Amino acid sequence: MVSHLGVNSENGNLGEQVLHAENEVVVVEEDVSEKLEVSKSELDDEAGLDSKYSYLVMFGAFVNILAVFGCSNAFGIFQEYYLNTLFSDKPASDIAWISTISISVSLAGGIMASPIMHRIGIRLTFVLGSLSASLGLILASFSTGSIAALTITQGLIFGFGSSLIINCSIFMPSLWFKKYRSWAIGIVSAGSGFGGLKYRSWAIGIVSAGSGFGGLVVGPILENAIRNLGIKWAFRILCFMTLAITLTTSIIFKPRQPGFKPANKRLLNMKVFLHPYTLFLCFGGFFAELGYAVLSLYFTASMVAIGQSRSTASNTILAFSAASGISRLLSGYFSNRFGPNTVLIFAMSATSVLVFSMWLPFKNFVVYYVFFVLTGLLCSLFFPLGPVMIANNYPLGEVSQVNGIMYVFYGLSTLIGNPSLGAMFDKIGHRESYSSLIITCGVCFIASAMILLLQLIYSRKYMPDLKTGRI
Repeated sequence: MVSHLGVNSENGNLGEQVLHAENEVVVVEEDVSEKLEVSKSELDDEAGLDSKYSYLVMFGAFVNILAVFGCSNAFGIFQEYYLNTLFSDKPASDIAWISTISISVSLAGGIMASPIMHRIGIRLTFVLGSLSASLGLILASFSTGSIAALTITQGLIFGFGSSLIINCSIFMPSLWFKKYRSWAIGIVSAGSGFGGLKYRSWAIGIVSAGSGFGGLVVGPILENAIRNLGIKWAFRILCFMTLAITLTTSIIFKPRQPGFKPANKRLLNMKVFLHPYTLFLCFGGFFAELGYAVLSLYFTASMVAIGQSRSTASNTILAFSAASGISRLLSGYFSNRFGPNTVLIFAMSATSVLVFSMWLPFKNFVVYYVFFVLTGLLCSLFFPLGPVMIANNYPLGEVSQVNGIMYVFYGLSTLIGNPSLGAMFDKIGHRESYSSLIITCGVCFIASAMILLLQLIYSRKYMPDLKTGRI
């Protein structure tokens, strides 16, 4: 009996052990199944990264930026024509409102792109921008008799459409480029590690280069159109060009993951906005944009003031645009080699030195030309490297909004700065001297460099795990 009970007990224990073992097997199988599901999900999440289609998207974004920023970078041609021909009897401070509203809304309006994309998707947001920008240009062709009318059409309407085009185009490389993965090891978490980010920084740099080369393409078109056909047809040609390019590229603009939308429903996420890294970027960009505005709006006019022809002065924009485009193409290399923050500190400081050593003391064509080419290589680096720093260091769902916040500060810089620059030229320069504007330009770039230096110190102390590798 005892033995029987013992056997039964052992058998009972054995049964329990077998049952326990079976449970363990089931658990193991469930764990394996779970892991396989996770791996499959991760693989699906990474599908399409750095693919051939990624490069098609990048090319489309490049062409969009070329068209839209080309109009902005060529605004010096508009400004010179407005000052010396169309509104020669009007105060420069009044004329400045056209460029002020156009550029500031183009930049600051981008903050609206993220909530719009969340509601209607990336492609429809981009199409809305395309139609709005084209409408602004065609209406501007019928508004050349009034500063106020041009401020609304070329400024507000075109600016709003441009802001959506710019934000969507800058955002797309972040969706389609992250890193090349080792299939043997498995999926590496998105965005981590310096090796993967180098491709994204190159992609954003190439897209941003469109804004540099834009002036190279749009500048001659605009100048020839104004000279041969008049200002009205110049606007219409820009309208047709913008509409054709942006509507065509909208066909290829889609999120890599079907149904993806930015996470931000609200216009402004205060937690993201008040992050010190965001604030350093924004205020550094504020002063960089203000210094850039002086160069883009008044350099060609200063060339005319030292005795050069309008055609010669306009041609310097081509050299500046070419230098800017080459610099932006190489920004990815500089970013990976030295770190984007370090590159920007050097670029802003060197630009300030050039302003005070070449533009301010001299009134010589050769010196001016060399100065403009060198500044083209340096001063525009904030525009490609700012989005690189954002794409590298923020979650993907926040990238569009942080880009928008940074561009708001660009826009505020234009909104506050351009009328002030116009008033400065009227009252201090008496519409003849550019010295006060040149000094302001140099001070702005050194201020940007100092803020970026503080950002570098902060990053090293409080953000040791920055995903950018080199800071």
